[in-house]
Amino acid sequence: QGLLNLAGAAPLRPGTFWCTPLTASTGNRIWGYGTSTVLKMINSGPNDNLLKVVSVSGVHISDLVLDGNKANQANVSYGLYFGSATNGPATRVLTQNWNGDGIQLYNGDRVSLVDCWSTANTYHGCEIEQCRSCTVTNTYGYANTLHGLLITPGEISSQGSQGNQVLGGGYNANGQYGICVSADNGAAGAW
Repeated sequence: QGLLNLAGAAPLRPGTFWCTPLTASTGNRIWGYGTSTVLKMINSGPNDNLLKVVSVSGVHISDLVLDGNKANQANVSYGLYFGSATNGPATRVLTQNWNGDGIQLYNGDRVSLVDCWSTANTYHGCEIEQCRSCTVTNTYGYANTLHGLLITPGEISSQGSQGNQVLGGGYNANGQYGICVSADNGAAGAW
């Protein structure tokens, strides 16, 4: 967690940092030096997400690699998780090797992904669930076990996902679909 305290004042330096789950606060700016700055889940990590942006606003994340170290994990975990967050961009973030989704946007509002990559994850490259007005621009999902990008309304009787946009990017060589827009029984539509 000390890494996030430092990130607000200066970029995270190049290197590989073995991490337990990190939680961002409102207004945090978390950035590094692109593929030279790697946050990697510790061996036998918890059933949790590495970089969590939960119930906060205005968190900016950029120029990082989030590595799930899935060969050494028994639990499901996600790389970048925006849960009930608003007004937060993630730019040039690479998520790879997760036992879950590389990136998950859940119940978010006006969250954007720009120029992100998500590859070699056990679930989806990116999942957008129960979100409103989120934008995914020039983002890529490649070689994930399930979908490159999944847009879903969420649980039964949820508000659904509405007003989301996918602009450019590519979703190739995934185990199922490149882009999947699903509709669960009883939930509002995904668009």
